[in-house]
Amino acid sequence: MQQDRKKNCQSKSVNYNQLFFCWCILFLLPFVSNAQNLGQDPWTAFPVCGTAKFEQKSVPLKPGRVIPAPCNDIQLEDVNPYYYRFTAYTTGSLGLLITPIGQNEDYDWHIFDITGRDPSEIYTNGSLLVACNWSQEFGPTGTSPAAASLVACGGPTPKWSKLPTITKGHTYLLMVSHFTENQSGYSLEFKGGTASITDPLLPAVSAVQPNCDGSKLNVWFNKKLRCSSLATNGSDFSIDAPGYSVVGATAIQCGSGFDMDSVQVTLNKPLIPGNYSLSVRNGNDGNSLLDYCDRPVDSTTTTAFRMELLVPTPMDSIVTPGCGVQSVELIFRKNINCNSVTSSGSEFKITGPVPVTVTGVSLSCNPGKLTNRIRVNFMAPIGVGGNYILQLVKGSDGNTLLDECGQETPEGSEVYFTMKDTVSAAFSIQQIKGCKIDTFVLSHDGQHLVDSWQWTLPNETVDNRQNPVFQTTSRAAQPIRLIVSNGFCQDTSDQVIPAGEERLRALFNGPSELCPKDGIQFTDASAGPVTSWNWEFGNGSVSSQPNPTMQYYQQPVRDVEVTVRLTINDEIGCTDTAQKKLLLVSSCIIVVPNAFTPNNDGRNDKLFPTNAYKADNLVFRIFNRYGQLVFETRDWTRKWDGRLNGRDLDAGTYVWTLQYRHRDSGRQYALKGTTNLIR
Repeated sequence: MQQDRKKNCQSKSVNYNQLFFCWCILFLLPFVSNAQNLGQDPWTAFPVCGTAKFEQKSVPLKPGRVIPAPCNDIQLEDVNPYYYRFTAYTTGSLGLLITPIGQNEDYDWHIFDITGRDPSEIYTNGSLLVACNWSQEFGPTGTSPAAASLVACGGPTPKWSKLPTITKGHTYLLMVSHFTENQSGYSLEFKGGTASITDPLLPAVSAVQPNCDGSKLNVWFNKKLRCSSLATNGSDFSIDAPGYSVVGATAIQCGSGFDMDSVQVTLNKPLIPGNYSLSVRNGNDGNSLLDYCDRPVDSTTTTAFRMELLVPTPMDSIVTPGCGVQSVELIFRKNINCNSVTSSGSEFKITGPVPVTVTGVSLSCNPGKLTNRIRVNFMAPIGVGGNYILQLVKGSDGNTLLDECGQETPEGSEVYFTMKDTVSAAFSIQQIKGCKIDTFVLSHDGQHLVDSWQWTLPNETVDNRQNPVFQTTSRAAQPIRLIVSNGFCQDTSDQVIPAGEERLRALFNGPSELCPKDGIQFTDASAGPVTSWNWEFGNGSVSSQPNPTMQYYQQPVRDVEVTVRLTINDEIGCTDTAQKKLLLVSSCIIVVPNAFTPNNDGRNDKLFPTNAYKADNLVFRIFNRYGQLVFETRDWTRKWDGRLNGRDLDAGTYVWTLQYRHRDSGRQYALKGTTNLIR
């Protein structure tokens, strides 16, 4: 992804491949004039499974919103997105392949874990990230076993990310984004991983309940089904009673999503009290009711129900809440009159391990102002686990709840629900500094029944202990991530160990040779948090100063080496030592011998300007008696062995020249002389 990609939007139509998205066309047509296109926001994501290849022919343009991610160099936005929702039914790796239809198309993607979360949290909570790839390269993208990282940020990064691990029971969002306006669409496949995102539960009717006067049947299913698979004329259903027939069917939830778990079936006339059964069959739309994976409701079974005399609608059940929820959803067997529910939620109160304040309700009412669901909202998320009771009281309007037939649910009716403790992944780091290796002790308090720890340590090492210990020689900044779970709730925390001081390393500056009567100044060049210095100069003197005073040595009769040593310490007792050999030379007077004998007897075998310790810009040349240059050097320690091109030269007289600048006086010298090569 590039930061300067186009991000302006214009209206485009939506087309879908018949393999999967054709079912959306009939449902989307009434909404094409809406500002929101279903599937382009996280809360209206397409439900998908892992059994089919999905073809997305084109994508409506839509401005992007910032998505937090560990990409410091760029800002990520879900420009022109489509969202897909799926659940992991087995734990394992997720394989993903997105193939653009056009050759010069670049699609980016992002996977979020939204288990127990409001889908809109993807715009504020960076810990929901599972894996992503925002490479600006064209062509197919997705996950690959050969990839090195779960996260690929913008720029010319690899088009493939590591296969992420998804956890059984967790709910995920996949966002596919495109930053240009000329979108030709893509295909989407889930393959190559070990996890399953296909629900093994086959769809079936779980309950049938007549409405108050028996003219309608409320039908519940054991799982979510596609809205588009429902025939609105009711031809997907049949009733076994003579003289009765199904004339219509409506799914309330399909007004704001792609799926439904209940349908209201309309009969040709009201039922009288008695026993009945309802069957599901292929409708005149050519199919039965289908789940996400195109599996039909079993048409060989029937569901029995009874039409009772008119009675009030009871408080029925609560949808199992997630972690730290700020609301719960009530489900009723009969429709409730929306006008009997106050917006403040005054009909409800909650008791439990901690106080819970009801602040209002959310309703999704059909055109008849009826609903079978009421969402009760709280002032703050419930973070403490335990058993809670939602009780019905008379509201500020003077009644509890009235069903579609005007029957009032009795005051004092109760329904129970259980919450799990929310968890916090906050952890502490204790650093134990060492001289060469630092030890880090990581600690999590384990509160709220946490029984799972997943630490990602430096170099992507994984540790599953509650309080792991790791060691490192690095003093660079190092990231650490912890994911904790109590089997239901999960949280993620990231910290960075800041860069530390460089480790203790002794080093000093000073010449390697010393001429007679000269002094020498040693200077400290050590690294790290030095607190003390101990110098030993090899002349009997010592010093504890970082830059000691000038040192002097007695003139030796012949060249001799002494050792200069610096030992440093820090505040925790670490120590390091550096030492150098210092050559004390007996003379620094430059002399070129007048003869030499290259016979390899170890005595006077080579010719060179001796003692040229203070000669800068030195050039030493040797010529034969014909004026031919036979040797040249600018390094006085490189000596002539009496040979030219690997061949011994004849004995005789040779001329030398020597040019140099004296280091102390700055004077230029140009000397010339002869020497005898003796064999």
